[in-house]
Amino acid sequence: MLKNFTKLPILLFCLFGMLISAESTAQIQRMVIVEHFSNASCIPCAQQNPAFNNLLQPNLDRVIPVKFQTSWPGFDPYNQQNPVEVQSRVTHYGVTGVPAVFLDGLSLGIPNNVNQNSINTASAMETWVEMDIDVVWNEDNTVAEVTVLVNNLDSNAITGNHRLQLLLLEAKNDWPFPPGSTNEQSFSNVMRKMYPNADGTFIGDIAGNAELTFEFEVGIPDYIFDLSQMRFVAFVENPVSRRIHNGVLSDLVELGDNYPDMALVESLSNASEELCNRTLDAGVVVSNSGSIDVTAFTVEILIGSETLTYNFDGVLEPGQDYEILIPGIELMGGTNNVSYNIASINDGTVRQVNLLNTVLPSEFFPAISDELIPELSLDFESDPVNTSTPSGLILATPGDFIRVISQASFNNPPGPLGGYGMSTQSLWANFWHWNPASVGGENSGDIMSAHLVDLEGVDGNLILSFDRAYARYTEGGFTSNDGLRVHVSDDCGDTWTQIYSRFGAALQTVPPRGTFFMPTANQWASDTIEIPAVSGDELLVRFEVVSDWGNNLFLDNIKVEAMTVNATEIDPLSGSLSIFPNPASDKVNFEFQLESERELRVEIFDVQGRLVDVVDSGSQFNAGFHSLSWETTTSGLYFVRFNDGKNVKVDRFTVVR
Repeated sequence: MLKNFTKLPILLFCLFGMLISAESTAQIQRMVIVEHFSNASCIPCAQQNPAFNNLLQPNLDRVIPVKFQTSWPGFDPYNQQNPVEVQSRVTHYGVTGVPAVFLDGLSLGIPNNVNQNSINTASAMETWVEMDIDVVWNEDNTVAEVTVLVNNLDSNAITGNHRLQLLLLEAKNDWPFPPGSTNEQSFSNVMRKMYPNADGTFIGDIAGNAELTFEFEVGIPDYIFDLSQMRFVAFVENPVSRRIHNGVLSDLVELGDNYPDMALVESLSNASEELCNRTLDAGVVVSNSGSIDVTAFTVEILIGSETLTYNFDGVLEPGQDYEILIPGIELMGGTNNVSYNIASINDGTVRQVNLLNTVLPSEFFPAISDELIPELSLDFESDPVNTSTPSGLILATPGDFIRVISQASFNNPPGPLGGYGMSTQSLWANFWHWNPASVGGENSGDIMSAHLVDLEGVDGNLILSFDRAYARYTEGGFTSNDGLRVHVSDDCGDTWTQIYSRFGAALQTVPPRGTFFMPTANQWASDTIEIPAVSGDELLVRFEVVSDWGNNLFLDNIKVEAMTVNATEIDPLSGSLSIFPNPASDKVNFEFQLESERELRVEIFDVQGRLVDVVDSGSQFNAGFHSLSWETTTSGLYFVRFNDGKNVKVDRFTVVR
């Protein structure tokens, strides 16, 4: 199965030829600006980028690669540090999918469309614009003075609202682990900052034989991963036609020998087996991988929202290792993302050369909180967008395939992505990118409550309710069968009872499709499940998602509550009650049968047991069949109660508006 991740048009190479014929014979070699849009959590990007980088490598005498890491389809650490300026280039080109490639402003679609002929054709386009660049760094490489020369070698003016773009790149980053949800660990020529801003510097018309000089004094952002990989690229473009006339690349910065280079080598952390009352022994091995002595350093151990600090004072010579161990840490309820960071070296007088040496892959040690909650209620509205550690939940998948999302997480969403479009955020199970074959065959993941629901004193039925939106993926005769199961436990996860299971057609809320599914307000459904009686006084809930490499599943408004509408075993309706449609939208109908004449009061309650409306306040009904209806208000789970003064019947229904 091959999914189409981009809708970008492919321009034929003859377009280059058309532009060549419009040019006069020029004097200098063109350096082709290759703008490459990618994402650290994009599977087709990870598949195509290595071959594309290999194609560009022997052509660096005539191409200048610039990579823009987008905010979609998933998490990307580069974009997180500078999302606005990346988005400016996405908007400039109208990029709607990644990966995407532009050569001197012309779209070639995906990287697989680019070959040696593409590069030869683009670089053969002659240009009258000659460029040069000079960079002078200050002592600690926090400020650079950049001079860019732009010369028009033609006697004729080059007309248009031209601008000069100046970008700071990181030439090469090799991560110790994949920073996104793919296996991609190597990133090159990533745009880190645009000067003076994303709009560049206005030039306008370039007069014939003009010699223009642009001088910049620019600050270097503190989020640069590897100082030794900094360099600048400048190019002149026409923002209207998107045509780039030429570009120039500076040399890599030359660092002094006063920079330390510490490394986190391996984690020594280990946690106890049980989920309740779980403890952690946190530890890490630190190494001096630089060329100077380190006399002090600080290691931060981050456990969820808590930070533990370990300070070293002494001498750690080049090549020496040091072990840190902090035992018996009580884990809070939640995923407990554990990570390590070297926060300061030699009292912070000079920063670390390569920050990527100071991190290790995050580890997850889930634990159940010892604080009981009276009910479970999760709407994800207060969680950070794109987080994989939402409050009150434990997420576990073989990759980063479950996270909290909003409209900002995707390109061109149809509207608010909370349940029924009534809120902005929901929980996303990313079956679209979750190919079990790429993660060792693992096809299931868990969404588990981090708290136990207190059942002591609960009087009435216990109800689990949630909203879902899901589409199956279909292509070439294949239709996916992703699934969702729900389990409950009364012994803190030692044993589980399955109470819900839907796969494929039974789970879907819209027909199958071959495009990336994002729900509109009317593409949601609600489920309500009566939880069977449990023997203990505490309840744990776990959702299990199962990927068939299909489309997307969205969950919202997860609740576990006790239904408090009182009812007796005696049925005033002789057991005959029909509620339709269920779920209802505008109006719900109640058809029922009476064996004898009686007075009935018919009421509507919400899931908290609060009276919402009175359908009939006590009319006299003859024996036989009857029908009543109720105009619905807002979406949710409701209960209808029939009361004849002696006996009561209660049934539930769902409203989807």
